[in-house]
Amino acid sequence: MKKFFFLLVVALALGLIFGIRTAPLARADVRPGTMVQLPILGIPTAQNEDVDFTIEIQNVGSDFTRAVLFVMPLPSGSCAPQQNPLRWMECTGVLAPGSAWTFVRTQLPVWAQSAIVFSIPGDSSCTNLDSGEFPPAPGSILGTGQPLAVEVVRKGPGLDPTLAVSSAYSGISQEMTGTYDPVYGSFSYYTPLLYAGVRGLNSWLYIQNTGNACTSVEMWFRTLGDCVRAQIADIPALLPGESQAVDVGTLVPPGFQGSAWVRTSQPVAIVVDIIGADLLMTYHGVPSEISYVFNGTPFAPSGSQVLYGPLFFREDQGWETVLAIQNMSSIVNAKVKVIFFDNSGDIVGSLIDWVCPRGSQLFSLAAIDALRGTKVGSIRVESQEWWTPGDPLVRPPNINGVAQLIKLEGPLQTDPLEAIAYNLFPEQQAFTWQVGAGGGGLESGVGVIGIPSLMKRGGRLTTELAILNVVPKPGFTDFALFVYDQNGLIDVVCQKLHENQLDYINLDQWNFLHSGFRGSAVISATFWEHDVFSSTGGFVRNLVGLAAVKVERSGTVLGVDVPGDESGGSEGFPIRSSFEFMGPSAPCQIDSGDD
Repeated sequence: MKKFFFLLVVALALGLIFGIRTAPLARADVRPGTMVQLPILGIPTAQNEDVDFTIEIQNVGSDFTRAVLFVMPLPSGSCAPQQNPLRWMECTGVLAPGSAWTFVRTQLPVWAQSAIVFSIPGDSSCTNLDSGEFPPAPGSILGTGQPLAVEVVRKGPGLDPTLAVSSAYSGISQEMTGTYDPVYGSFSYYTPLLYAGVRGLNSWLYIQNTGNACTSVEMWFRTLGDCVRAQIADIPALLPGESQAVDVGTLVPPGFQGSAWVRTSQPVAIVVDIIGADLLMTYHGVPSEISYVFNGTPFAPSGSQVLYGPLFFREDQGWETVLAIQNMSSIVNAKVKVIFFDNSGDIVGSLIDWVCPRGSQLFSLAAIDALRGTKVGSIRVESQEWWTPGDPLVRPPNINGVAQLIKLEGPLQTDPLEAIAYNLFPEQQAFTWQVGAGGGGLESGVGVIGIPSLMKRGGRLTTELAILNVVPKPGFTDFALFVYDQNGLIDVVCQKLHENQLDYINLDQWNFLHSGFRGSAVISATFWEHDVFSSTGGFVRNLVGLAAVKVERSGTVLGVDVPGDESGGSEGFPIRSSFEFMGPSAPCQIDSGDD
């Protein structure tokens, strides 16, 4: 044991001194970046020419910027030295902070399967960027522009070619691709929810190599509730930039429901499709944490002890809500409590269960909620301390999770209409549970969120926003919704949320925006009053914390069902870096008129 820890210290020291290839510390959360991976553009059950996709790229930085889009075809299956993935390059115009650029299917070659987006300065030219080296060398493109928030919306035929399915997912920035393990010499990732022929649902993994060398891939599949026995499959070789589509149903027995642990020699980006039953849902995989000290602080943390879900739809609207929660620890059980709130912040009910090491567990709202109520609500998930008689206290392990929302109809509510999936937010991308940290405010909570696509029947898409005040302390937060078109800021809308309250915005009902509007938005807290006091009554800090999920409907609006799955959901992008609003201050504090 002493020898192991000595080797660990040496490995970490060498990594710091000689610069072992590492990404920033592992994060399981959505983050903007200057290099963003898009592992899938098509739909696995359809031909490319039958798929309609939209790539939405938003500048969430403090200066003007441009974006360069590289698209790649199917992987070659070879990592010979002369191999270099064929690619197509497109460039955006100059983007002001907050504004966004959209690429649609018809602008790109029919063979496009995946993509990577790079940020460059706003005064740079897009000519002569294709030097033949891929990924581009640091300093040529990588990291030179402003951070970008990118998402993909896809629509195409499902298993029934007469019915369209659609979904959305957030692009994976380099900051989300994990940390190199200096002891075992690899990267590793989790996907908490996979199916193989369960209720007609199947899962596909899209694994994109974001490193600068070829990588091998190992996939360890674990059945729900079984954390001991895994089924292993692999991908022998994947070129830099390439993305491999993996049909989970070909690697596990029929009826499989569970999760996967993925190991690679280079950093990768992972997106997961859940498809079937005329539905399509999408979420992204998350990096594993690295922790060599029992009950200690991880060397590279991931996930968190508290997760936030800004949206679920209630049963009386025909929706089924299921959470898949995965334990980030490989050695101790997680005791997990899930709390469901209505949109006013009141508790609907709670569930609690064990999640075994490196495994996942499902939590269904149907287990507690047989009452009618408001149409939307929010979720908080807590990993809690636990002990048993005669045993030591176990600190709460970190967890990650995915929300799966399916709308059903029919006498027995068995016929699917539409579905949404999104990743739950960890503390570092919403709010530090439960009384904040440091000086409070933006030091311990998110107050600015990027929304790359805000549409009112624009390009056949209409946007809905679920905006949640995650702070549990009495008080309120004022926020502004800054609305941008492609050229910059055009308007501001103000709103107020009390603790745990949720605002669900249907853009089709906002008549101040014209039908056909295509733009983007930034949600920004402008004033907050959630005070924390010490045990002696002294003021400690003032708190803020916001999280958001965006829903886009294709070809229809909320409450009007059309054949097929018309909805896609994705996370709003928390902005922790400097952002420039490029316009007048938001008039979101009412002047009383007193001098």
